[in-house]
Amino acid sequence: MRWVNGKNPMQYGFDFGLWTRNLVRELVRQKFGVTLSLASIGAMLARLNLTPQKPLQRAYQRDPEAIERWQRDTYPSIARQAREQKADIFFWDESGFRADSVHGRTWAPRGETPVVERPGERQSMSAASAVNSKGAFLVCNV
Repeated sequence: MRWVNGKNPMQYGFDFGLWTRNLVRELVRQKFGVTLSLASIGAMLARLNLTPQKPLQRAYQRDPEAIERWQRDTYPSIARQAREQKADIFFWDESGFRADSVHGRTWAPRGETPVVERPGERQSMSAASAVNSKGAFLVCNV
């Protein structure tokens, strides 16, 4: 299915950027004038060896040329300097975590809004870590 594989649904005017069986069914309806069941769409996708997967996240600002320069020039220069100085190179990353309650929807009788108990305070934590190519690992709470 060349219309799905490697394409984004928004290229066909859909307002959602991930393929679902419903979107594929709508695309088939638009292209062929045939409405298939979701089970048929799932079977067709399986026959085409397409499986539901969580996509990798990539920043649209990603610059492949800058990545190439880093790998070809910048990092080797840093590695050379580290060897000369008998130093280790660490790659640092940090993350933040929040323990907020999940707000969503639930079912209840019409006119009887349900109440969900949750903590009133927001809890959060920041952490940072670093790893080097030899497997050394550093962690610190921020």
